[in-house]
Amino acid sequence: MMLLVLFNLIITGATAMTCIHTKHTKPYMQFCSDIDYDVNGPTPGQSHYIDQLAKQTYVQALHMHTSCGSKVLSVQCSAAFRKYTCAYHFPKCINSTTTTAAHLKPPCREVCEHYCSVCNMAGCPCHDLPLKATEGVSTCQTLEE
Repeated sequence: MMLLVLFNLIITGATAMTCIHTKHTKPYMQFCSDIDYDVNGPTPGQSHYIDQLAKQTYVQALHMHTSCGSKVLSVQCSAAFRKYTCAYHFPKCINSTTTTAAHLKPPCREVCEHYCSVCNMAGCPCHDLPLKATEGVSTCQTLEE
């Protein structure tokens, strides 16, 4: 029974993807307030919970690096990690067209590698993120976006 409920949630979630315009989500996003693109979600208010998860990820990771790793993090490091954290938690939602279905653009590997470089971190978890497009079609969010 539980497996059937989970399967229905997955199917429903996949077919019901809705891009919510940034003007509707901005009031609910205090931490990731720099996001200026459409995000996925059934309601704008649920963006608040994702925003809080992004902040929690940010605070816990930076706390771990400063207390466990004995690192002093720069303002540039904190800003780069915040950009990555928000892009990861809020992938850009692209509305459907006549030829494509609605889809999400996760952060590109370069966004992750940038924060790792700025923060002088080794072994960053960037390997599973897509590479920046080379032929003009980008499937991910770049540093410029």
